[in-house]
Amino acid sequence: MLIATVLGLVALIAGLVLGWPVLVLLSIIFTVVQAIMLAAKTRRMSPPQ
Repeated sequence: MLIATVLGLVALIAGLVLGWPVLVLLSIIFTVVQAIMLAAKTRRMSPPQ
């Protein structure tokens, strides 16, 4: 999961460097979704308070 988030960020940087707005947009969406899933997974695994 963390690797997928890092790959999304790499795609975002590559899109910015190469000037590909579609790649930038898709990688932003992908990275946000991965971050939400990672946060939900982390919160679910933490003990209840």
